[in-house]
Amino acid sequence: MRILSTLFFTIPFLFGLSCTALADNNTDNSTTPVCKTHLFEINKSDNKNVLYYDAIIKNGEFDSTNPVDIYWIMNAEKGQREGLTALESPQFGINTKEVLKGKEYIINVKNDELSKKDIRVFFDENSCPEATVTLSGKLARLDNIYINLTRGIIFPTVHWLELTGYTVSDGEKVAERVIPK
Repeated sequence: MRILSTLFFTIPFLFGLSCTALADNNTDNSTTPVCKTHLFEINKSDNKNVLYYDAIIKNGEFDSTNPVDIYWIMNAEKGQREGLTALESPQFGINTKEVLKGKEYIINVKNDELSKKDIRVFFDENSCPEATVTLSGKLARLDNIYINLTRGIIFPTVHWLELTGYTVSDGEKVAERVIPK
């Protein structure tokens, strides 16, 4: 068996062919988009852990009971996945308002500085989940929220937050800084 696989990979190179050219007889050149459920993420200045917000889709629609999955990837530790704790939920959980059953939601991250930002979660023209928000007066696909903070004895002090994304109109990178009051 090892000899056959070696010949399969060696002979094409002798004739200037690639293995993928031999193996891929698919002549369909359509570009069907591969949808990702990832909507946006939050990074903080105090560690490398990342908080992800992903769409939950069932049968082609957002899950009506829980349209967004929120979880940490603990990069400062072993890279394990963890949910929000009871103490984190008031700051990083979401409020959800259904606009069109299974198709569109308005979510707000509960954080005091972010709760005023309506994030629209919907299916784009390719039926892929998307999150948009107004950043610096422009409609943008939300990509990241960065929180600059200093750890305190009990609670951290948030200095500023920066929301970044790409404008819907032309894909230009746009950002908006929010300073807590």
